[in-house]
Amino acid sequence: MSDEVRQGLGATIKQFDAVLTAHGVKKIEVGEGALFDPHQHEPVQTVATDEKARDNTVARVLQSGFLIHDSVLRPARVAVYHL
Repeated sequence: MSDEVRQGLGATIKQFDAVLTAHGVKKIEVGEGALFDPHQHEPVQTVATDEKARDNTVARVLQSGFLIHDSVLRPARVAVYHL
């Protein structure tokens, strides 16, 4: 891919993000080790663990989720640790 095409796609993505932000859409911020929240996360995979402290926490994010005006537009799809 040429540099010009890469720059054009980057500019288009920035504009698209700006429009979404202007309309109240924001990404659900979740990372590994975060406590599983059934209101914002959709568990699509489980990962076995021997550690009690890791039970019911996010192992990894498989697909980002989004909020619109603090309501879930699409939940984040996550892998969750379980005992």
